[in-house]
Amino acid sequence: MEPPEVIEEFKHFFENNCLGDISNAASFFEVDFNKLSKWNLDLANELLDNPEETIKAAELVVKLFDSTKEKSISAWFVNLPNTQHRNAWEVRKDDIGKMIGLKGIINKSTSIIHICASAKFECPVCGNIINILQLDSTFKEPSKCGCGRKGKMTLLDKKIIDTIKLGLADDLMDKDNIDRSIAREKISILSGKDLTSHQIDKRIKPGRKVILNGYFKYHQKTNSTEFDSIFQVNSIEFLQVGWDTVFINNKVEKSIIELAK
Repeated sequence: MEPPEVIEEFKHFFENNCLGDISNAASFFEVDFNKLSKWNLDLANELLDNPEETIKAAELVVKLFDSTKEKSISAWFVNLPNTQHRNAWEVRKDDIGKMIGLKGIINKSTSIIHICASAKFECPVCGNIINILQLDSTFKEPSKCGCGRKGKMTLLDKKIIDTIKLGLADDLMDKDNIDRSIAREKISILSGKDLTSHQIDKRIKPGRKVILNGYFKYHQKTNSTEFDSIFQVNSIEFLQVGWDTVFINNKVEKSIIELAK
């Protein structure tokens, strides 16, 4: 789907399904993937295949419906189909850039980190404004201007965002991992007011079982052929854990019975 078509279809979907949720939202509202796919299957597939741009289009439309709010509202896409769920050990290169639900157990999280997302510079010769996205941990500055001037530019402004880094490990008690003995880990990034709010931060604790819905992005390591894959989170689903979610293979079951005698 072309971007104008994606925007137009989100207008129709939100207008008929989400106006109440948008107007009542403090920082985010949830969009059930099942409802979206029943409304427009092509739009739902576009979300799975091209999540970064599709989510941006959705949030652009949200602003049109509720432009009175001072702060932006995020659209949390939840309840992805099981075919999109992945454990950390299952992630492969074909999953990069696709909308998936990364499931597992939080094993560590940082405190709030303040990160520069972009910076604005001015050429001291011609006054040209240059915007530089800050995509990794090294602060980048422009080396030259379109007027031909080379050298240091004047820093005008920086966009700072709150970020939390999560370590998500495989749940070895999950039925898909019952024969595995090692839990692999993926680093996930939570950024934006909705994902780093006090309300969400209080629920992010080691041991919590979650599904993080989002997409992996590649970042090349400096002077290397290796790439880091960082998971950009769109939404979080906190899962209830009970005995019905615990699976035990025959070997472990026999060991438990022996210990109980």
